[in-house]
Amino acid sequence: MSLRMHADPLIASDRLSSVVAGRCPCSEGSPQSARLRRIISLTRERAATAKSATDRSSARGAAIVVLLTVLSCGGGEGIEAPKTPGPDEDIGDCPSGDSVLLSFKGQVNAGAFDALRPAIERVLVDNGGLRTTLALLDAVLPQLQAEELNTVVSTITSADGKATLDAVKPHILNVLKYIQGTSEFIEGKHPEPINALHEALVSCDAAEQLENVRNVIALEVNRGVDGRFVAAAPGTGASSWIFAFVESIDRAAQLPKMRELLERIEINDDGTGGPGDIRIGRDAFIVIAKLLAKNVAAPDFEYQPTREILEEVAIPELDGDVDAEAALSELLDLFGLLVSSDSATFSGMQAFMGCVDRHDDEAAIPTMLFDYLNIEELPVQDLLSDLADASADQRLEPVRIAGIAILDVVVAQGDLLGDVTHVLAELLAPDIADTTLATVLSLEGTGVLTDLSDFVGLLIDCKQVPQ
Repeated sequence: MSLRMHADPLIASDRLSSVVAGRCPCSEGSPQSARLRRIISLTRERAATAKSATDRSSARGAAIVVLLTVLSCGGGEGIEAPKTPGPDEDIGDCPSGDSVLLSFKGQVNAGAFDALRPAIERVLVDNGGLRTTLALLDAVLPQLQAEELNTVVSTITSADGKATLDAVKPHILNVLKYIQGTSEFIEGKHPEPINALHEALVSCDAAEQLENVRNVIALEVNRGVDGRFVAAAPGTGASSWIFAFVESIDRAAQLPKMRELLERIEINDDGTGGPGDIRIGRDAFIVIAKLLAKNVAAPDFEYQPTREILEEVAIPELDGDVDAEAALSELLDLFGLLVSSDSATFSGMQAFMGCVDRHDDEAAIPTMLFDYLNIEELPVQDLLSDLADASADQRLEPVRIAGIAILDVVVAQGDLLGDVTHVLAELLAPDIADTTLATVLSLEGTGVLTDLSDFVGLLIDCKQVPQ
């Protein structure tokens, strides 16, 4: 993919200068305005130094300074910008930036990122990752409303938000360990899922896929007169589709017969979906996942015949358990609302399944999901219950609404989004992915993720210095 950004870091700095001068609501003569001018000047000096191949570290420094400058101009037109305290600078009750990044700085100084540094330099500097990311921020940030950003960040950094992140974090780390080959539950390396993800990121239309995510998040549902889920017009649903799906999954996972279903399903297969060898459990799940992706992506796809096949495979394994059959039916109803031809998400789901079919043709990602769900030692049920509780009491509804608005702005920058995705995805390329995963996993228990979360909250909470 060709990059349409300036190769000169000075020009990136000039673009940023115009953004700050034209859009950042920092009044002339204010302490923050003066501070921003100093930062821009420093950025230009470092960018100029970065033109020399002998000092690439200056480019990394410029990247950090530029990014913090953009973030300090946070809100939309006429919205008071967040104050970004500098080193050793305390503004009232706001701690300095340094004080909330102690763990992060400690890991940098200890060399935690040294192994990944050549890859970061290649991706951010040589391949234009910094330039394209700044261009996307330049296009997106001025259009975002401060209220939307505040809603997302304040929820993430709240006590409930941090508790949810703490519950999710072990699962993410265990998935990464599964891929890397250091899982204590499943032996061996499994690079196939990350390779498939990398191929999808660099090959599929990023804006199209992100718009599909946006449409799924925006989809709303009601209960029909028969108690089954039906699609609702925007703003009229009793629940969002995604919250209803999480709650339905949680209810199903509490039923013994549904928990056993993955291990018990059987399907006849000759390698193309026809009669042949009997596949059981994991092998049957892989066959179904591959056929489902291929079928949904087909131009003549119809959901009802596909649903009937899934029911034929699953219902006999439920042994007449009425509750389990009802749970299965509810999940299939919800899936149908995504992929039925009259659904607002149908074309996006076809594009997504087409992407999956092309770049994960061996179903590596569904296989990883199957393996993960069958690790008895992991409290997947607890995680589902926590997410379902948050969905049921509408705690996450403001975040959903704000997220839709933010995604609308990002999706509108299709070319820039594609460039950024294409370049940054190289951190997951086969020759780099091991180092990326090892670096991320080395941060477990160091407090770095908490530092970064607190720093984002600091950017939002600390406002301009009073006049």
